[in-house]
Amino acid sequence: MAALYLGLMLACASVCAFATWSIVLDLSQQRLSSVARGVLSHFAAMDREARRSLDTFNRQPDAFCSDAELEKLREEVFRTRYVKDVGRLRGDKLVCSGVLQRLATPRDIVRPDLETPGGLSVYASEPLLLARNSRAPILQAGEANAVLDPDALADEVLLGADYVAGYVGKDGRFLRLFGRSVPLEPGAILAGKAVDRGGTVFQPACDVEQSLCVTAALEKATIRETNLPLLAAGAILGGLLGLIVALLVDVARRRTRTLPARLKRALGDGRLDVLYQPVVALPERRVVGCEALVRWLDDTGQFVPPSVFIPVAEARGWVSDITELVLRRAVVDLAPLLSEQPGFHVNVNISVRDLRNGAFFSIVDDVCAEAGLPPSSVAFEVTEHATADRDATVSGLRLLRDRGHRIYLDDFGTGYSSLSYLGDLPVDAIKIDRGFTETFDHDSSKSAVLVQILELARQLDLDIVAEGVETERQVQWFQDRGVTRAQGWLFGRPMSGETFVSIVSSARDV
Repeated sequence: MAALYLGLMLACASVCAFATWSIVLDLSQQRLSSVARGVLSHFAAMDREARRSLDTFNRQPDAFCSDAELEKLREEVFRTRYVKDVGRLRGDKLVCSGVLQRLATPRDIVRPDLETPGGLSVYASEPLLLARNSRAPILQAGEANAVLDPDALADEVLLGADYVAGYVGKDGRFLRLFGRSVPLEPGAILAGKAVDRGGTVFQPACDVEQSLCVTAALEKATIRETNLPLLAAGAILGGLLGLIVALLVDVARRRTRTLPARLKRALGDGRLDVLYQPVVALPERRVVGCEALVRWLDDTGQFVPPSVFIPVAEARGWVSDITELVLRRAVVDLAPLLSEQPGFHVNVNISVRDLRNGAFFSIVDDVCAEAGLPPSSVAFEVTEHATADRDATVSGLRLLRDRGHRIYLDDFGTGYSSLSYLGDLPVDAIKIDRGFTETFDHDSSKSAVLVQILELARQLDLDIVAEGVETERQVQWFQDRGVTRAQGWLFGRPMSGETFVSIVSSARDV
């Protein structure tokens, strides 16, 4: 047993540590994406300002490098945030600028490092005439160029990640203007998707129209070091969970060793109880049927949930015996209602094993015939999980419907069938799982799915029963959406057959 404890503790610690790391890595990628978008936004603002300056002086009507134009160049440099100088070009020579004014000897302009698809010439880092030990990026279009502030993005390092910002050329190359180089090819940068390479996570972001791209980068080692306390806490929590799981497994093993034997004895002695929960019509809240629910108090007086003993019965092949017991008990307990109130019905839960069992259909026929009841008095509920075995489910349900029994698809929305598959199932109604009923008013995603389910059910002409109704607000919500049947503690908890018949016969509100 000690080996089991240790193994589960180590396994859970590993799983939790891995899950914590995955969460931390995902959050770091989200932060990187935010950094990349922030740097791109800053870079795009710089690009727009430079392009606006270039466009202004390529269009302005004053004589080239005249005193009037020089005055405007000075004003432009003073006014702009990112542009440190605006120059005027004639041919391949710089003739004047806002800072240098009119040059005594025009200076040669070298070939650009890159040209964008939009015709913008880009120089990554050119020496400045005014301060030859300083370099800066330059953008050029037509007969004007703009010197950018080389420290314009310096504050971006405060965001906690490395970055690179630059332009993509018409030849597909990426030219870095700001930040540190990253080992990503242009195609990977342009794709804009996160890349995990060489122990570093990269997150590109691009403005394709303006040929701008930014990539934020963060080393995994840094992520790990920054979040070390959280990762350690995840591993410790996993170890504790492993210990708890080991203890639960031990308890479960002790219980399940005797559970099948106890269940077999209870089945043989007929000591399973059948309770009935009302199904009411809205809005008048008249009881129109009920669901038969099997319950088990074992020989020690301990309540064993159906979620525990039904899987055991299915595994041992006893589930059909339980179904027969519930069916026969329900017909006897509810005989006054089923025979005297037309339209009243009891719903009995069945499994795919029942539908595979040819004798089951004969038993159903015999029980109804012996009680003198029409098939419509007994309806059957099959869980959505059972529809995973499609062929057996469809053929079996069709046989029951052909005999006149109504079919309900129980716990809809929790199992294997998709909305599109619903139309292929021979069912008359669906029962909305209580998980939707409990959370629709504070879980927008479930509420949206629920509305789709209701709409599809109407399109397929299926009746709808809302399960797990416990509040008047839930009643009103379903009524407003055309649901006419409901079941839940608001109308009555599961009760004995005698109590149920008494309540319904006396027409008391539930």
